[in-house]
Amino acid sequence: YVNNENPYAVCYTGDIMDFYSVENYNFIKTEIAKTTAPFVYTMGNHETPANNYEKMPGVKNTEFSVLEFDDFELVSIDNSQGFYSDNQYNLLLAETKKNKPIIIVQHVPIVTSYNKKSELADCGKYYYMDGSESTINKSVIGLICNNENIKLVLSGHIHGATNTEIAEGKYQLTCSSGLMGNVNRIKIR
Repeated sequence: YVNNENPYAVCYTGDIMDFYSVENYNFIKTEIAKTTAPFVYTMGNHETPANNYEKMPGVKNTEFSVLEFDDFELVSIDNSQGFYSDNQYNLLLAETKKNKPIIIVQHVPIVTSYNKKSELADCGKYYYMDGSESTINKSVIGLICNNENIKLVLSGHIHGATNTEIAEGKYQLTCSSGLMGNVNRIKIR
């Protein structure tokens, strides 16, 4: 499907398989290798252990990676286990200093005061991060919500689609799960 649509880029937000097995991994590895468009890949909680995926074609670093275009960046952050790291915070902060628009691609969605009454928050704490988990989570979420260069967050995890505001004028699209056969097409202007 992806190659037929000829997209500008592909964002894999995790959970593209239901559970790890050698067969599932080899299938995903083969299919991702067929992707002709540039892409970013972030781990889902179903894809653990993470170290297997750094051997996948086109996957440079599962913890943090950047796909840079002339007019914006896709920044992939692995938060599949419900936490961010100090290293991810520092790398993201450095990216924001380039003064280019950034789209964050991560697995677990975030809940803030803006979307705490949304259907996403109604899913339960297992399905989102709100900064209460750790100081570094609070710092990364604050950076995402408050930095003017970060324009959008794409996430997965809930195996359904939501569109919520996480800060004034800043949105998070939670994409339906690829393991369920869903593809989300997003046009950015």
